[in-house]
Amino acid sequence: MLWEQTIGTGVMAVDEGFGVVGDDEGNFTVVGYTGSLEGPTNGWIRRYSPMGGAYWTATHAGAGLGNDHMFGVVLDDDGAAYIGGYESAADLTNNGLLRKIDTFGADLWSSSFDAPGATSTIVQNVAIDGEGAVIVVGYNDSVAASNEIMLRKYSADGMPVWTRGYGGTALGSDVAHGVSTTANGSLYVAGYESVAAEGTNMWLGKYDTDGNLLWSRSYNGAASLDDYLISVVTAIAPNGDLVVTGGEMNAEIRDVLIRRYTAAGDMRWSRHIPGGAMGPNYGRSVMIAGDGMIYVTGSIDTGVDARDIWVARISP
Repeated sequence: MLWEQTIGTGVMAVDEGFGVVGDDEGNFTVVGYTGSLEGPTNGWIRRYSPMGGAYWTATHAGAGLGNDHMFGVVLDDDGAAYIGGYESAADLTNNGLLRKIDTFGADLWSSSFDAPGATSTIVQNVAIDGEGAVIVVGYNDSVAASNEIMLRKYSADGMPVWTRGYGGTALGSDVAHGVSTTANGSLYVAGYESVAAEGTNMWLGKYDTDGNLLWSRSYNGAASLDDYLISVVTAIAPNGDLVVTGGEMNAEIRDVLIRRYTAAGDMRWSRHIPGGAMGPNYGRSVMIAGDGMIYVTGSIDTGVDARDIWVARISP
């Protein structure tokens, strides 16, 4: 561990970090939410220097004065950040949210939306394809099922291009957490789908640039309990290695889990990071910088101020 920080509001509310992304100079942006005296939670965005100094912090409060969460973040070639999440709407439902902020913390544009036929839409992650279009994934409620996987494509200036949905055969809760793009415009989406008698199964789908589903895979764990994928990446390290983060039960407490794999799926190393209290603790998002350093964000329970936002820098 090279350095780490915790950021708490001091209002005895849960604060969480969910997304992290860095540029070629080692600067990085973290998103999540913090507790607020104005409403339950506000969206939270902060840009850091390589050594952990904060350049600026932005927050987001929806018109409904409810929960506002930032989950995913990605940078374009100019360093501007696209942030995905949701906001509380004036009608007391949740709207999917995509927000663009420049390197100085100024808002460029914001899009708040519900998927067709939905009353609540949640954006979980965001990516940029080879042509500069923006892809968001998450879920929305539906009449036929609890939740359905949602994909939406935007132009770089914030205009929606298409919206797609996917629902499992069990008509239960289906959610997308991660998205990654390839040079030819294909999309890989990761999450979970409900399967009868198997809880939720890990789910991976491949889409073409027009949002057509090419194939999907569902994976059930040995215990037939709730299994899920949080993120998916393609060639995030020069040698094709993958780094994943999430949570794993350890002595009945959920620890942050960070693990590095080869492109063939062989594990190079695995690291558990406890919070120091009874938990739970979560790794939410991970990225590899140009110098190979690994940045992770999530939350840990220190035993002082509920769960706090957690940000760490880890050697390769």
